[in-house]
Amino acid sequence: MQEENNLFINHSLSEAFRLYVTNKDKKNSLDFNKFLCCIVRMLVMIYGEEIVELYKKNDGESFDNVIAKYGFDEENIDNFEVICEKFYLFDNRQSTRAIKKKNKYFNFIQKYLIDMMVKRKAVLPVDSTTLNDFYNMLFTANNDDFYRKSTAVLLAYNPYEIDDYAKKQGIVVGLGMKIITIKNVDFEVKKIVNDAIDKELLEEKITEYFDDYDYIVGDWAYGKLRLKGFYDSKNKKCKKINDIANLEEYIENSCAYGCKWFQIKRKKN
Repeated sequence: MQEENNLFINHSLSEAFRLYVTNKDKKNSLDFNKFLCCIVRMLVMIYGEEIVELYKKNDGESFDNVIAKYGFDEENIDNFEVICEKFYLFDNRQSTRAIKKKNKYFNFIQKYLIDMMVKRKAVLPVDSTTLNDFYNMLFTANNDDFYRKSTAVLLAYNPYEIDDYAKKQGIVVGLGMKIITIKNVDFEVKKIVNDAIDKELLEEKITEYFDDYDYIVGDWAYGKLRLKGFYDSKNKKCKKINDIANLEEYIENSCAYGCKWFQIKRKKN
């Protein structure tokens, strides 16, 4: 644990921000995907990198002000910080156990984060990609990411609760069609696993070569994005190697285990 004088808010948030700052450039690392670090990643989605700068300055008072700017009240901010600390202390006590007990604070933290995003949406529009990334960051039994799913099953009394809560609060973009525009072409996002879509990088990587394909699938390995084109099964150009019906086989046999990946479909004009 950090020295009391160097704490940012409390032990839990100090450690969460430390993990974020030291692992920001290691997006596939375990530390960057730990629950504590993901708390900060979701806070950044809601409030921006401004809150990270406040951590670096150890300015806890301004941190509370930023969290409050979309209408999250002082009592809830205090409760959020207390619950984070209780989660952290309980989790530390369980660290030497072969089998961890359920941590009742685990889902409470995520509910507060969802409530913060709802407050942000009510004041400032949130694009569908950010909202989808936020939803995929949540630790639930329905998450496609194995680590987040297994962590939810291990720590939450009800690993499906947060998914249900997010849907009730309108966080789940997956309930409707998600569209991204790349080089003036609209694509429907069919699948995103673990924050796999980097829109700026796609602008660079999607060339005229992919113009003929119905689908584009991207997967990540060693920090690099690979793209592959697929056809609809009814397309006359479709072959077994590029038939979208064989996507699961491709992911299983040709991609790194547990990798980040996405599937997008070209929209016809």
